[in-house]
Amino acid sequence: MKITNQIIGEYLNCKYKAYLLATEVASEPSDYEALMRHREEQYARAATSALFSPNNLDFGMRNKPITTKDLKDGTANIAGVFIENESLALKLHGIKRVPGDSLLGPFHYEPVLFSSLDRPSDKTHRLLLSMGGLALEKLQHVWPAHGTLVRGATYKPHRIDLNGARIEAEKFEGELHDILTGTARPSLRLNEHCRVCGYQYRCKAEAQRTDDLSLLRRMSEREIRSYSRKGITTVGQLSHTFRFRKRGKRVKARGRPHSFPLQALAIREKSVFVVSRPAVPKAPTFIYVDMEGSPSGDFVYLLGMLIVESGISKYQFFWADNENDEKKMFSDFCEFIERFDNAHLFYYGSYEARVFKRLITLFQGGSANDIFTTCSTNVLSLIYANIYFPTYSNELKEIAKYLGFEWSSPSATGLDSIVWRAKWEISHESVTKDLLLTYNKDDCLALRKVTDFLSALPELDDSTDSNEGGIRFVEQIKQEDNVGKFGKKPFAMNEFSEINERAYFDYQRDKV
Repeated sequence: MKITNQIIGEYLNCKYKAYLLATEVASEPSDYEALMRHREEQYARAATSALFSPNNLDFGMRNKPITTKDLKDGTANIAGVFIENESLALKLHGIKRVPGDSLLGPFHYEPVLFSSLDRPSDKTHRLLLSMGGLALEKLQHVWPAHGTLVRGATYKPHRIDLNGARIEAEKFEGELHDILTGTARPSLRLNEHCRVCGYQYRCKAEAQRTDDLSLLRRMSEREIRSYSRKGITTVGQLSHTFRFRKRGKRVKARGRPHSFPLQALAIREKSVFVVSRPAVPKAPTFIYVDMEGSPSGDFVYLLGMLIVESGISKYQFFWADNENDEKKMFSDFCEFIERFDNAHLFYYGSYEARVFKRLITLFQGGSANDIFTTCSTNVLSLIYANIYFPTYSNELKEIAKYLGFEWSSPSATGLDSIVWRAKWEISHESVTKDLLLTYNKDDCLALRKVTDFLSALPELDDSTDSNEGGIRFVEQIKQEDNVGKFGKKPFAMNEFSEINERAYFDYQRDKV
């Protein structure tokens, strides 16, 4: 098997996924993955039409490997280039002729790649261009000093320096070759790519079977390796390393770091651990806000909220058919918020916080801005490092599910909402729009569930101290380290106490 674009891309996302592909483990791409591929293909076709002459599209149409003889013709720009040799089988969106002596003549070629993202990963695309440089070097006997990345809706070209990238590309090629030949097998590591991957259920089941540390969502590869060097490779083992230490007053001001050992302990004992009881704001009106839009937050098309006043709840939403409608949607939302006196907004995570900053910039001086700045609370910030649920992450879906909340579509995620929106933009079917509205409303209800739980947390003396389940303060955890090293040891059985009394070194000499 040769190194292909797919293998390279998946290896950058997840080494273990590249291994599964190399060993031909079957999988179907997720709906989101299929959507992203379709969008990239559409973008590539549009960019090719905009940047390349129709006379130079022949190679891509036939998928015929280009040769040194073909390149010697000296065509200025060639689109859809397929390069194949003993180790690589790569497709480049294009190549560009530049001056400089080579096997071809007084010129050589540089790789060209497209990305529909306005802010793609420079490191990732530099490596992809470098792999294209390796393939081109074998045809022209010259390493290309630069590559071109065309990105965004305006097809703006960005020249990327490839000087010094050859060593990294060769090392990368060697790693991929070891996987393809079976001489290396990467370890399973769950990561952020799992949520869009067709192997996600397979890998999660395997990770749960081995109780792998990567089940803890925010734990980095570096932290996993650090624990592994200490012999800690499972969540269960990690849970036994937690030691409660009282913190000074200055720590409270700075904020506590998240404790993975305590999170692991919460999972093991199926308990909610409270480090510090958060202060949940009180108000006559609570508004729970959730938004749906592009992952970057540059375009929001659905802004939903659950208004709770005097124990009565009502769902309200604002919708934008397209980007031109977004500002009107925001304006209607701000006008609606301004109707409430002494209301408090709750949201979950950084997405809504970024959108609120946009609103403050768009509508300067509005009374709604005061609500966004002084009367809004990120519920996730109340949980982080303060409350530890027996879940592998602090995602709203996991915590609300633990608290007993059920979504109308149990398996739906935020990525599914992106797929639904894409379908609606094509069909404008009310059924698809209803899916989005129901999902958004469920998120608002789940946010209320979590917020109510935090508000109802007991004081230290009222918490349920049990070996499993319930709510516990970390100060209640009985540590083995607190047991004195000297003095008579208590035993659960009298027989063990008698054995221990006769176990010291000179008992046989002095007593028998």
